[in-house]
Amino acid sequence: MVEKAKVAELGQALVVVEVRAEIAEAHVAAVAPKADFFDKFANADGLYGLHNAARAIGAPPQGFTDGLKLGFLFYQGGELMPKATFVKIGVFTVKLRMVEEKARSRTFITPRGLQYLARAWQKHLLKSGKAGHRTLLDDAA
Repeated sequence: MVEKAKVAELGQALVVVEVRAEIAEAHVAAVAPKADFFDKFANADGLYGLHNAARAIGAPPQGFTDGLKLGFLFYQGGELMPKATFVKIGVFTVKLRMVEEKARSRTFITPRGLQYLARAWQKHLLKSGKAGHRTLLDDAA
């Protein structure tokens, strides 16, 4: 009798595990497109390079980067650096790396920054349709 109860209990536990596995598999399938997007455009830290950020929001990479130079970024020692205001609000981050025994910096766009810049890009598209030649993100800084 005890063995039949144990078998029944194990059978119920197996059903619960199977249901949970089905739910987990459905969740994985649902988030797969997001994961593919992330893998395609972001690095391991969830950060985006300037050109990949442009591609992610549907902007031309070089034009987007040129626009960022007009209000968000500046050159310092040959490296593109973000203005401090935009680092403070979480739009950009800077990572240091060693290249031939010299410290080099590289600017990345954060996930929050990608949302911020996507909105700015949409504003730019709306404005550029109404006005003559305008630059990307005119009102940035």
